[in-house]
Amino acid sequence: MFIASVSLERMVAKPVHTSAAAPGKAGKPWSEDEEQRQLVGSDAGTPVAALTLAHVRSSGAITSRLLQLCRLQLPQKAPSFKNA
Repeated sequence: MFIASVSLERMVAKPVHTSAAAPGKAGKPWSEDEEQRQLVGSDAGTPVAALTLAHVRSSGAITSRLLQLCRLQLPQKAPSFKNA
């Protein structure tokens, strides 16, 4: 019984390992309200860094969503010319 008790205490006391880099809403779908607030913030010129804090999402998630919503465009890559 003692061994089982100690094992259970260790299991309960075991810290949950979460990634410090993963925001609270990582992988969760965007609600319509959250999406609308992001669009308003983006249209107002709010930096991505501020949107990450407001929405508890990574900068990649914010950028990706803005691309999907056609509010952000990837910069065009300049053509490279090689000497022949």
